[in-house]
Amino acid sequence: MENNNIRHIVIVGGGTAGWMSAAALSRIIGTQNCKITLIESEQIGTVGVGEASIPPIVEFNNLLGIDADEMLRATQGTFKLGIEFINWGRIGDSYMHPFGVFGRTILNVSFWHYWKKARDLGLSPGLDAYSLNWLAAKQNRFLRAGNVPNSPLSKVPHAYHFDAGLYARFLRKFSTELGVNRIEGLLEQVFQDPESGFITGIKLQDSKLINGDFFLDCTGFRGLLIEQCLGTGYEDWTHYLPCNSAQAVPTEAISEKHPYTKSIAHSIGWQWRIPLQHRTGNGIVYST
Repeated sequence: MENNNIRHIVIVGGGTAGWMSAAALSRIIGTQNCKITLIESEQIGTVGVGEASIPPIVEFNNLLGIDADEMLRATQGTFKLGIEFINWGRIGDSYMHPFGVFGRTILNVSFWHYWKKARDLGLSPGLDAYSLNWLAAKQNRFLRAGNVPNSPLSKVPHAYHFDAGLYARFLRKFSTELGVNRIEGLLEQVFQDPESGFITGIKLQDSKLINGDFFLDCTGFRGLLIEQCLGTGYEDWTHYLPCNSAQAVPTEAISEKHPYTKSIAHSIGWQWRIPLQHRTGNGIVYST
């Protein structure tokens, strides 16, 4: 960063998007030579449906140097080994999409060749028998994979379920301790360079002016910078999607917490079910 003109990064919007950005930037480039400011308001709610993650979240937390146990305690999180799909073929059907691999390559030949040959001969059990994640998930078991060379236990990737609001709060504390400047406020006006059109600063409703060299828009669907100011537009995929609406509903915690997300098909859409320590995340995706 010291070789360019970026001396102040401004993030507009909090939530998981804003605070993940702030955490990564403050950890990677630091805050000594480049000031990082995040503007958010407690008056604006966040979209709290991102409670089921995928394995890259583990890599992200490792990049930040976050202790996984501390994060899980702070976010009421649980472990995730994959996703179970229920009723997607026929009523009563289910299959597990586990993280990780099936079987192992033998003599440079991919596992599925052996499995298919054995299956054709009636010698092979179902594919699930060759996935450690699948077997562990269905028995409600989990073990962090150790760094053991040539051991199948080193091939057990995982992710997390967590309360998205608590995760954002956890990263807020992490980021501010690294020097990120948090400002409470609502955006009122955006200033642009008359020649390039680049954003140069913003004004908050309390008349506070904040200039910057690089701006990140983490305001979600509102797109206060990229859409309402810059008019960038979105690539519309609605013609590909059979569902266009979603409702998230938290319910009480269940006693047996499965280490996987459930995705349940219905006649009008599908439902997710995510086990947390303190509650269950539920939602329905449907077409209006």
